[in-house]
Amino acid sequence: MKTRLAIMAALAVFHFHASSAIADEAATIAELKSVVVELDQAYANEDVATIKRMIAPDAVSITPRYGGARAAKSG
Repeated sequence: MKTRLAIMAALAVFHFHASSAIADEAATIAELKSVVVELDQAYANEDVATIKRMIAPDAVSITPRYGGARAAKSG
C-alpha cells in the first residue's frame, strides 16, 4: 500500500510540474511569435535601427524575401 501511495504521489508531482512547463512553453511560444512578427516588419520597412536592436551584431540573414539578395544598408 505504501508503494502504491508513493507512486501516486510521484505521479501527481510529475503531472503538476509537466502542466506548469506546458503553460510556460505556451507563453514562450507566444512571445517568440510576436518578436518574429516585429522583426519581419522591421525588415519589410527597412528599419535598420530596429533590426540592429533585435539581432546579434554577428547575425547573418539569408532570405528570398524583399527583392532578393542585396548588400545590407549600414546605419
